[in-house]
Amino acid sequence: MAAIRPIRTALAAACAMAGVHADTAGAQTAAQTTEVDGAVMLYSESQRVLAVEPVIQVTHPLSDLRTLSVKLVLDGLTGASPNGAVPSTQAQTFTRPSGSSSYTAAPNATPLDDAFSDKRGELDVSLEQRYGLLTRASYGGHVSLEQDYASVGADLVLKREFDRRNRMLTLGLSLGLDSVSPQGGAPTALGEMAAPSESNGEGDDEGGGEGAPGESKNTADLLVGYTQIVDRSTVAQVNYSASHSGGYLNDPYKFVSVVAPESSADAGEPVRQLYESRPDSRLKQSVFGRVKRHLGRDVLDLSYRYLWDDWNIRSQTAELRYILRYREGDSLEPDLRWYRQSAADFYRHSLVDGVALPAHASADPRLAAFDAWTYGLRWRHTLASGREISLRAEYYQQRGDSHPADAIGQLKNQDLFPDLDAVVFEVGWRFDIPR
Repeated sequence: MAAIRPIRTALAAACAMAGVHADTAGAQTAAQTTEVDGAVMLYSESQRVLAVEPVIQVTHPLSDLRTLSVKLVLDGLTGASPNGAVPSTQAQTFTRPSGSSSYTAAPNATPLDDAFSDKRGELDVSLEQRYGLLTRASYGGHVSLEQDYASVGADLVLKREFDRRNRMLTLGLSLGLDSVSPQGGAPTALGEMAAPSESNGEGDDEGGGEGAPGESKNTADLLVGYTQIVDRSTVAQVNYSASHSGGYLNDPYKFVSVVAPESSADAGEPVRQLYESRPDSRLKQSVFGRVKRHLGRDVLDLSYRYLWDDWNIRSQTAELRYILRYREGDSLEPDLRWYRQSAADFYRHSLVDGVALPAHASADPRLAAFDAWTYGLRWRHTLASGREISLRAEYYQQRGDSHPADAIGQLKNQDLFPDLDAVVFEVGWRFDIPR
């Protein structure tokens, strides 16, 4: 489902496979073995989403100058996701974009769409070509398919080393084309949710449910990076990236509640639900810095990222990781990550009845201001055969403003940004197949 793609995006960033290592200046020529990396990851949010994702990647040298990499990702997600509506003192019934099914939220509870279930398959293929000793180019493509979402893309990454391979410049470009096809069509932005049907609790295809059968989104990304070997023990990296998305950027499963005004006897009670409306373009930019320092056998890894976009979201990510090689072939890797973001300028926890509608509005908590902490630990073990196995566990905490100052009426007594806690468990492996 399109509604859970941000979960997958976050997992892809946070749950890299155990055997994939960062590229640095001074990398050697292509390995003479076929490398196989794999992992199975379990992600679980408290009383919400459960995801299982197996990943396998095979990297095979076609020659001394050319390497082929193929990665396959399969995942399945089930559970419940906040639909953006505010809690009410009364039970609330919601219809899905198709109008053919509905679900009910209990009084004084965060409305959750508790019936989603989806599977996805993704295939990534890349070919790295060396041009002499100092220049590399990687040509890649991907295709991803799920029930209501399809994505295809292509990318090009160029790397050039200088100064006796102590410095490296990186340039990356990518293009993507996505198609969003919710059942019943994409709902009209700020269109009213169809009223539940009297028959079997099902809705009909009215109101927001009469959108077009499918919508498209295109994305273009740019990456410029510089890596420097500072001394025998230190590597530093700086990146700038930009990403432009255009087209259908709404989440077709998210609502914004219109509530009774302060002057009403039912102040703060939802009177109707509208489908969210986001701008049809977004430009994100970020700068990233990283330093890795060898401390004897151990490694200290520090990084920081600052992101800004034209939706007025500003975010910071700081991460500290330590690789403790406590004996030959074994390591422990504690990891601490902090994240903070400001709200999009069109984020609203609710709208007030009788006030003119804004051009754009979304109550999606992913666009709100919040802080998050991630605490992780990975264990790696290298067998006598050279094969590697790993275990990883992470605990994620997300906190926002549960009682905003502009809440009115009964909303003052509701939790408008519930705490989110999640755990990640991963088993990984890596081995080589001689040519």
